Amino acid sequence: SKIPPQSKDCEEAVIGALLSHANLNYIRKILPNSSYFYYDIYKVIYEAILVLWNKGLTPDILLVSEELKKTNNLTTVGGPYALSILASKVGSTINTSHHALIIKQKYLQRLVILKSAELTKNAYSETNDIIDIIAQFNTDVKEIEREMTFLSSKKKGVKEVIEQAGKTGSKEDGSLQQVYPIGFPKFDDKVGLGPNKILMIAGAAKHGKSKFALSI
Repeated sequence: SKIPPQSKDCEEAVIGALLSHANLNYIRKILPNSSYFYYDIYKVIYEAILVLWNKGLTPDILLVSEELKKTNNLTTVGGPYALSILASKVGSTINTSHHALIIKQKYLQRLVILKSAELTKNAYSETNDIIDIIAQFNTDVKEIEREMTFLSSKKKGVKEVIEQAGKTGSKEDGSLQQVYPIGFPKFDDKVGLGPNKILMIAGAAKHGKSKFALSI
């Protein structure tokens, strides 16, 4: 049998980003629940992240580990070490939105396959009323259409963030400059990463310069 549409790399990338970077709670607007993930391990971790967001907390490896302990799932996902490995694989969050959208696309593909199979099965059955079958089919189509509308709008939004991010930063004279957001609001607002710019990151030893540079 064929493997359902999925992207392990994107699921891993999104979870890793959420474990290692702050200010990514906008991802839940794209992926409001764990059902969008295909792999159980990432579903479980994302559920813990959602719980933390609902408490007003910013997820990190320690908090997610504690949340997984409460549901007896920490061992299931491989323990804190496995979480740290996931987090260490993500160097930047600039494409996290795109990765989340790919996860949503794969979910919709699986949903279409599932609903189509159910429709076919019901249509072959001699005990089901055709009116009920068509009514259920229309309900399923509307559900998929709602997801598609959101997906299309988010695609446009991500493109605008990349191409028209000039409003996120301003020059000293008050005019706007093009800034590519990197996930650190204060940095994006005060300094900004943009074209024709050379940035020097300086500071005392062991104060996180390398870690910060790698997270961009």
